[in-house]
Amino acid sequence: MFEHRTKIFFEDTDAAGVMFYAKIFNIIHRAYEIFLETADFPISSILDSAGVILPILHTEASYKAPLRAGDNISIRIFCVERNDFKYKLEYQVYTKDTLAVIARTSHICLGNASREAVLLPDNLRNALDHIKG
Repeated sequence: MFEHRTKIFFEDTDAAGVMFYAKIFNIIHRAYEIFLETADFPISSILDSAGVILPILHTEASYKAPLRAGDNISIRIFCVERNDFKYKLEYQVYTKDTLAVIARTSHICLGNASREAVLLPDNLRNALDHIKG
């Protein structure tokens, strides 16, 4: 498991004062980018020199409890499936001890120039195996 802590900002909420449903994808993607940095695979290296891209094939979220501006949250990331070319992540978003959101993303590794499936880089594969859940 990889864990990232942050909070819900006012800009993340709607007129009812709760997090606007689509904002969860910004929040989990930020946590995903931080995870990649800890795996020595920062977004800048993907864009500049790694020769691969990691597009999202599918995403979904289930909302279990409301999140409000100012709520401190913990995002726990697990790799729930991986093969040589693709992986699926699950994000569990907690506020205090309450599970508020479960989100999932599916990714594929493509050659930046060819746009064809290529093997996951070793450092990313190892990092994903480390957060298997």
